[in-house]
Amino acid sequence: MTREKTGSAVGSGAVSKARVALPTLLTRQHFALYRGYLDGVAEVQLHASYGDSSADVRTTRRLIAVLRDTLSVLARRAHDVEAARLLRLRPGSIPQFDTSAASAPSLEAFRERVDPDGVFTEAELLALFEDEYPEGASPSVDRRAARNARLRRRQADALARMEANLAHDPHPDHPVDGWFEPPVAQRLAAAELSTIGDVIALVEAKRHRWYTHVPRLGPKGAQRVVDWLRLNAQALSHTISPLAVIPRRQWPDSLSDRADARSGAVTVAPLEALYVPASLDGSKGTNRATGSFPTDSAAIHAWLAARSASEHTMRAYRREAERLLLWALVEKQKPLSSLDTSDCSEYLASFLADPQPAARWIASGRVERQLAGWRPFVGPLSDRSRETARSILLALCEWLVQTGYLASNPFSGIDRIAAPPRFEARRRTLDPQPRGRR
Repeated sequence: MTREKTGSAVGSGAVSKARVALPTLLTRQHFALYRGYLDGVAEVQLHASYGDSSADVRTTRRLIAVLRDTLSVLARRAHDVEAARLLRLRPGSIPQFDTSAASAPSLEAFRERVDPDGVFTEAELLALFEDEYPEGASPSVDRRAARNARLRRRQADALARMEANLAHDPHPDHPVDGWFEPPVAQRLAAAELSTIGDVIALVEAKRHRWYTHVPRLGPKGAQRVVDWLRLNAQALSHTISPLAVIPRRQWPDSLSDRADARSGAVTVAPLEALYVPASLDGSKGTNRATGSFPTDSAAIHAWLAARSASEHTMRAYRREAERLLLWALVEKQKPLSSLDTSDCSEYLASFLADPQPAARWIASGRVERQLAGWRPFVGPLSDRSRETARSILLALCEWLVQTGYLASNPFSGIDRIAAPPRFEARRRTLDPQPRGRR
């Protein structure tokens, strides 16, 4: 876990303030560190990019020495003699030559050698000089530059071979020690987070304040852990949801941790995150008229936008329209604009009374709409709640008929589920004299 966007944490387990031991795992970040060292990057910069932030630059310097010995030993074991030799060369052993510094003589020295009697004019002498010593050309320098370029390529190839054979990618089953900086790994282990998978599970479960369950980690350390998990998402086969690291009050409406369902069947999702294939979008519903809305979803959004009610009432309208649309798509596998009176009677009488399968329709506790665990129900609906649903959906479909989207209202003619309470006037009497007066 570092600020550099490569591999895993270098300081992990292999670096301590007193000494540096042989790394138990050679990670891609170890190779990135050593590649930078061979390229001549300053040790201070290497430490800032790859080192243990809790220690000083000496730990990175010692780690480089350990890596040099380790890679050399492993190369010899693999009978890669060239890699064993080239990877021990220190920066500066293969200098890059500046061809502009070619060993051409001065113009005066050239005159003394070529024209000691002063026969040529200045222009003619200069032309002869340029012919013999073209700008930037020096055979000896060119030969050395070409040799060193070949050595650098061979050195880079040797390191690449070692990385391909020895570098480890992180895996959820790997222990945290060896992948995170030692202080961070110790704090994670103290919180009984022994593997990378344990850390991922805690982040997803507790979300942006997950670090409060890890003593002495703090928000900055937590951010470094999350950055590392995101950086290695492909190797870990898990992408941390953006909702896991953003406070709930900062969630935009468009943010969601739902996977794209476009390659499969329609899945239960909130109205704003619902994907509907063209075959079920209602554009060719059997109860369609010639309205101006292209799809069922567009018609529902238009109906909601036309309501001038309180926020609480608007949520109730959206909830009932959303539930009906999802039921039509998922259970009946037909668009809302293809529902008939029989379908709507089944929905009100049977489905709302007991939404099944429960795992698909009923949430296990309060779950925000943006989360994958969201479900449209918290349990079966009472008769009174079903009557409320009938009343709202009757109004929805009536509005769609009036706007020319539906040919008929499939909820028309369905009896009330629960009658409203009646005021029994005959059982009530009025006291002719107000109480308190005598």
